[in-house]
Amino acid sequence: MRVNVFIRQIVVHDTRDPGDDPGEYDIAFAAYTDAAPADLKTTPRWTNSVRRAEQYEILEWLGPLDVQDGVRLIVAARGREHDFIGSDELLGGVAHLTGANQWGLDHWWRTRNGKHFDVVFAVSRAEAGHAGRPLFTGHHGEIGDAPGPTELSSSDYPAGLA
Repeated sequence: MRVNVFIRQIVVHDTRDPGDDPGEYDIAFAAYTDAAPADLKTTPRWTNSVRRAEQYEILEWLGPLDVQDGVRLIVAARGREHDFIGSDELLGGVAHLTGANQWGLDHWWRTRNGKHFDVVFAVSRAEAGHAGRPLFTGHHGEIGDAPGPTELSSSDYPAGLA
């Protein structure tokens, strides 16, 4: 089956800056399968000034990707926070979806393991194309906790995502 991943928004936990100063996020999102990590699909870089505890719309599609039994569909986000003095690594959420949960089809998910931010996304069949948002809304408690590792390190992100 071929699927696409729609990145809806991020939820910022930490800007790596003191106090309420806005942070300068520069991040990318990726989707790939553990059977073919070289087929990594990434977004162009997303940059924006952000604040802690705020949500920001991304509205980007990743895909298409081929999934089958025994394969994990992995969605991840990572980047840098740019400052005048230097840049700090940003670790976003990572989700692992499998055939047991239908690769997350037709459902909104939110990662809960991102150190600096989490990702709200949906998976749809590739036949649905890239036009507009998925048909399901994600309102009224329809956003589930995405399955994935509980603790993340740099090794949980694909090499092509920095």
